[in-house]
Amino acid sequence: MKSKVFSKKNYSAIIISGILLVLGSGLLISCDSNKEKTIDYSNGDKYVGQIKSEKKDGVGTYTYANGDVYVGEFKNNKREGKGTLTYSNGGKYTGEFVNDEMEGKGIYSSPNGDRYEGSYKNGLMEGRGMYAYEDGDVYVGEFKNGKMEGNGELTYSTGNIYKGKFVNDKIEGRGTFNYANGAKYEGECKDGEMNGIGTLIYPNGNKYEGEFKHGREDGTGTLTLVNGTKNQGQFLNGEFQG
Repeated sequence: MKSKVFSKKNYSAIIISGILLVLGSGLLISCDSNKEKTIDYSNGDKYVGQIKSEKKDGVGTYTYANGDVYVGEFKNNKREGKGTLTYSNGGKYTGEFVNDEMEGKGIYSSPNGDRYEGSYKNGLMEGRGMYAYEDGDVYVGEFKNGKMEGNGELTYSTGNIYKGKFVNDKIEGRGTFNYANGAKYEGECKDGEMNGIGTLIYPNGNKYEGEFKHGREDGTGTLTLVNGTKNQGQFLNGEFQG
């Protein structure tokens, strides 16, 4: 690095390799700002960006041997702060990083057209978020370990809406289905279907209260027609058995 000499009043100073030496004052001040550097790694990775104390620190671009590329902030040799990670398969994450992992707020676009906006922890979807599927379905709610877990609302492209509990990426627990045809179900669900005890109101106003299995009225229940007639007893696969 070229030395630069300047003077002010009775003092002069020299900057040599990032050290500011003020002549005649006894002052020695470090000016070691982040330097630009290119590093080629033996495994095929490459880094171009700022370096501090021989570590990646500041803004830079890290290209992995597999084709993934990270552009953003580094601290103490790790991805830290804001950045964009573009995968070789076409996926892309833009958001916050902590200790080399996606953590905080971020947006991920998958190669198949799915899109997620929300919170991350340890590289996985965690907390509140919105997941829009390529087919038009949209989930808004809680995530845990990269999956829908907790309370949420799933709006289908067909117009059907489910609001309630999710477990391991599936509708499970108590919830409410509002169907595009006007029908409404409130009760227990499992594997994405009406399962357990619940109440189903049909588009024509008839109401079934009782047991469900695999999405159909199945078991003991009562069907109340709009004219007041009641059919109480056993149902099988949606049909009254008596």
